[in-house]
Amino acid sequence: MAARTQLQAHVLAAGTRLALADFLYSPDQLPRGFVDTWRLANQLAKAAVDSKDTHIDPRQLPETTRFISDTRYLIGAVVAPRGQALFRWQEEDSSREQAATQWSAQGGSALQPLFTGCALEPLLPDAYHAACRNADQGLRLYSLRAAAAFLQTVLNVKPQQLRAVVAPFHEERLEEYRVGFTLANASEVVHGVVWPLLGAEDESTDCVGQIEAALEEAGIGSVVVLEQRFRWSSATTAACRCTPRRKAKPSTPSCPRTCPRRRRTCTSRPFPS
Repeated sequence: MAARTQLQAHVLAAGTRLALADFLYSPDQLPRGFVDTWRLANQLAKAAVDSKDTHIDPRQLPETTRFISDTRYLIGAVVAPRGQALFRWQEEDSSREQAATQWSAQGGSALQPLFTGCALEPLLPDAYHAACRNADQGLRLYSLRAAAAFLQTVLNVKPQQLRAVVAPFHEERLEEYRVGFTLANASEVVHGVVWPLLGAEDESTDCVGQIEAALEEAGIGSVVVLEQRFRWSSATTAACRCTPRRKAKPSTPSCPRTCPRRRRTCTSRPFPS
């Protein structure tokens, strides 16, 4: 596996041994609970002692849904002599920033053949739960950029011809923001992205500022932020979006009739469920 070579060259410390699962996990396929996580970690750790990869039978894993943008996890185990470093940036001659730069370039090239026709952004490997948290945060921004690129291709429009409507959804507290995309001269929602609140984030967190900055960077023509509170429901998280009307209401995304490749659009999943 080419990724193994790049991990050992740019991410892992000298003298370590590595085992990788020969499967890219979707969020739906990650081990659930501590017991399943321990079993996979133990299986990989035993393989790492012999520097062998571990075969994963995808038929034993749940099926996953296709999304325009999503996360895939390359899971492995690293062993090192007691008291020695695991990662390159724990050694004296390297830093985390250097490792991230080299892995993004070289690791991305090694993984690209597995993602034919897709853009990808490889994140620096980390401890299991820390890596999952980093992916959750990174995918929120990536999903907005992916949505803008997708709509430009499917609708054959420039980003300046798109409008984004940002709306807060509450249950007992603010749960998430939903971003609905429309054409600049229409109210029909053609695509939507969910921006969930993570960790200790709440209404005082400037999530709206981050969303606006990402949309501006993507070149979206106009951004409307609604102060109206919407009721959150787990049954409609994937489909409901907001239309930019005087009194907005949730709306299911669908391609306009003039779309050159008319089809119901997919949503972008920004976090493991």
